[in-house]
Amino acid sequence: MIASENLGHKGIGIELSAEFCDIARSRLHTKKKIKIIQGDNNIELDKLEENSCGLCFTSPPYWDILNMKRSADKKQNINYSSSDNDIGNMKNYDEFITALKTVFIKVKRVLAINSYCIINVMDIRKGNKFYSLHSDLITAMQEIGFVYDDIIIWDRQSDYNNMRPLGYPSKFRINKVHEYILIFIKEK
Repeated sequence: MIASENLGHKGIGIELSAEFCDIARSRLHTKKKIKIIQGDNNIELDKLEENSCGLCFTSPPYWDILNMKRSADKKQNINYSSSDNDIGNMKNYDEFITALKTVFIKVKRVLAINSYCIINVMDIRKGNKFYSLHSDLITAMQEIGFVYDDIIIWDRQSDYNNMRPLGYPSKFRINKVHEYILIFIKEK
């Protein structure tokens, strides 16, 4: 929303958490062309006009991983909400992917033809199981008709815990210090 504001463009942000809506609003300077909506994407996206948006940039929940104990850096977990509407609280991974797909179907409806949908995600490890969220999301987006245009691998090493191994001494797994920026286009 800050980038939209800085460029003089209209912007709409949708966030389930009232607290994070307040934070977003406090970071804006003019608020003239920017609208922060506190609500559920599944409801609020239906209220927007079809083909009315020129870009979607989002970082959806990383499943329920933020509700888990952090083993690598021992930092406190960050639970954004306890809402049943928060797909970041879903327990089943396949249901989580289906829920994301449902939201992105609605995003596709409001995007104008030849507009971009850019999604920031990272892969997930829960216990001994690895989930390739970025590739599962690519598949879901293609299934609903988005064209997969490009990928950027974002090095976040300075923001994370500098490659500390996970599971040591019983296992040795390299901790992920990168995220993916997935770029899709809505074509005719």
